[in-house]
Amino acid sequence: MKVTAGEFDALVADLVATLDEFRVPKPEQDELLGLLGPMRDEIVEVESPATGTPLPESYQPALL
Repeated sequence: MKVTAGEFDALVADLVATLDEFRVPKPEQDELLGLLGPMRDEIVEVESPATGTPLPESYQPALL
């Protein structure tokens, strides 16, 4: 999906804001972010601060 470093950082910022909004305690936030952080290299494909990269034509959302 060509995820950029900027998009990953935006995801983390949104996640932290949501956890704060729901008053999730800092230790639990740190635990979650500690699990997500090491996956960065597997998620980020483009080292760029850009965000808003269009999804590829082949993208199909997951069915709920």
